[in-house]
Amino acid sequence: MPIQSFRLNRLVILAPIIASSMLLTACGGSNNPVATQTQATPAVSDLTEIVVDATAGGIGAVATNPANKHTYFNLDTGLVVGLTDTAAETSVDWHMGFKRTGIILNGGDSGSSNVTGAVADKQDDFYDTGTTTPNPSVFLNATPAIQLADIAAVDESTGLTFSADENVNQITSDGGSESWWLYNPAARTISANLPVWNVIRSANGDSFAKFNVTNIVQVSRDITLELFIQGVSDSAFSLTSVTWTASIGAGGGTKCYDIDTTAEVDCTEKASDWDVQVEVSADGRSWTLWTNGGVRGTARSGASFGTLTETQADQFVASSTPGLIFSADAPSGVFKESTWYEYNLQGDRKLWPNYRVYIVDTGTNKYKLQITSYYGASGTSAMINLRYAKL
Repeated sequence: MPIQSFRLNRLVILAPIIASSMLLTACGGSNNPVATQTQATPAVSDLTEIVVDATAGGIGAVATNPANKHTYFNLDTGLVVGLTDTAAETSVDWHMGFKRTGIILNGGDSGSSNVTGAVADKQDDFYDTGTTTPNPSVFLNATPAIQLADIAAVDESTGLTFSADENVNQITSDGGSESWWLYNPAARTISANLPVWNVIRSANGDSFAKFNVTNIVQVSRDITLELFIQGVSDSAFSLTSVTWTASIGAGGGTKCYDIDTTAEVDCTEKASDWDVQVEVSADGRSWTLWTNGGVRGTARSGASFGTLTETQADQFVASSTPGLIFSADAPSGVFKESTWYEYNLQGDRKLWPNYRVYIVDTGTNKYKLQITSYYGASGTSAMINLRYAKL
């Protein structure tokens, strides 16, 4: 298909300064970016090309630093909206949020608006047929100029499935074989899955616990956990367990536990302190465990590792056990489920775009967009090169 003519409105969108403290220097991150914009001479079409500074966050970032936040962008105005993460939760002035490789939309569990997304061109030729295995040759030979035809070819959204962001917990809670609870569809009963274990990192990131759920009383929704804790000053998990029963109640709700004090705490009053949260929906269909990081609580250092068998749990004698890679609960949406990049194709720890074409529906307008690079002109990482146009 021939490449159509376009007007490339080239913008550089940099996150506003939130605090004077350092953002991130690891992996090429920049310090205290200054907001700037440049406008190219119009040509023929309405395709806009921007660079979004998403350098906040990353390895070594301090969660409590106000600068460690998403960069919020409004597709209608083409401008960054200067919001803190807290303010963004209730704002309808942004459509997309960027932080390192992560992209969220203002809707569902990520925001108070109704923004949704869909994939218009999956770029299947970047992957081995019928698989999710990347074809390095295709990735390494693709360029923004060559892939311009792909975004040019998208001119409608008919038949696409749009979805809003949804928070996803890392501790398996689906009632299946790797879940901490089991569902018997014949008897319509829920019971503890005793052989399943998980490891959690605390809200402060300096203590740990490995645990399993030992009992569930379905009617009253009481969930009992047996935990082996590795405290702040400990070098291994305790050989003596502590037991906590989260008495949710028949109406559903949440209960929280602090592994440092080995006590149940109020989920709201101790939003920065609790380490594991048990939640049961009012209708009794959803039973979930959360950690205090990413999408629940305010500490954002909590995370989990699992699922483990009882034998594997016995082998994890300390948080330093090789292979322990913790993952925080996180928003999931179209940019997570159908990722826009692949990593380390040449063993150089770089990101390579797959040039997928997405459509973002703001509720008022629909925009097609394509990410063409993760790097700025000087090689700085998390400088998202994005081009988009209104459908």
